[in-house]
Amino acid sequence: MCLLQNTPILLKHIYILTGIFQLTLKKWPFLWYLPCYTFYGYLFYLYYHTPNDYNPTFVILDVYATTQNVAFVTICVISFHRRRHSLNDVLTQLDTIEAKLTFGRKYDPDWCPRILLALLVSFFFYFPFMNSPAIMLFFPVFPLVLNCFDVLFLNDVLAKFLHSFKAINDNIKTMNVQLIQDLSSTHFTLVTLASKICKNFEVTLIAAFLLWFDMAVETVYYVVVLIAHGGRDGLDYACNVTWVIYYFVWLFVVVKIFARVEAEANQTSEFVHDVWGKYIQKGLTDKKICHLQLVSVGFLNNKLRFTVRGIFYLNWTFCHTMVAAVTTYVVILVQFDI
Repeated sequence: MCLLQNTPILLKHIYILTGIFQLTLKKWPFLWYLPCYTFYGYLFYLYYHTPNDYNPTFVILDVYATTQNVAFVTICVISFHRRRHSLNDVLTQLDTIEAKLTFGRKYDPDWCPRILLALLVSFFFYFPFMNSPAIMLFFPVFPLVLNCFDVLFLNDVLAKFLHSFKAINDNIKTMNVQLIQDLSSTHFTLVTLASKICKNFEVTLIAAFLLWFDMAVETVYYVVVLIAHGGRDGLDYACNVTWVIYYFVWLFVVVKIFARVEAEANQTSEFVHDVWGKYIQKGLTDKKICHLQLVSVGFLNNKLRFTVRGIFYLNWTFCHTMVAAVTTYVVILVQFDI
């Protein structure tokens, strides 16, 4: 587990027991996360055989939600298993690069993932006070818990890239021409590895965004109905409002880490160009200085762009689009009073 040195031990063990982190498990890795998904299968069995008094419409909706639930977990398990070797190679190369870089300062921790985890944990405190059977609560929540830890794992991985790009930019500001030329190849390698990381998470991200959109629309609409019509106790309000906050914090965490890494990586060309400009102002125009301009152009032509299968870019524009889409669908539901 040395590939994620800054990740808390408890989170590392959760990654292993859910199958998200299989990088150090060379023989029969499925044995580590088999109990987790055996328990999920048991939850599904109990949920399926739990009697309910739903009307026909809600029975159809429940079948749809259950199918979506099982499909998401299945996609995640398959993706976790298929990406493990590629992730191992990428993180091993990243550790080799980090060992060669000079980190001149410590970087502040990101509190957003911790807030996301706190919101998820807070939901379980509502369970003892709810009238529904525990199985009716645990089974629907399982995919959200799995997705939350997958996002936290992705955040831990991309944070390593973020710190590496920051270290490169800090070293470039020293205006050491030979160092800048050496770092240019390191930067190119990091961009390639970061793109591979995004590719490894593409399938789970698509599934997660589809699940997020469905759950966000349903929960926001339900909160609007509660506010408009009332009829429920304060616990119901609190629980659903917590979920609404969780969904939007989740979206913010996912987009933020991709946007930060992309911005830090693409900022390098500006720093190199600034260094080149300062040398030109001083009248220094030897071959190495002139070569800096070519290095800067190389950075511009090797910009990092995070995309999911070419369908959409993972940036703040996408975040705004998702929020706008949820708002639009909720307004439509409210207008038709569905």
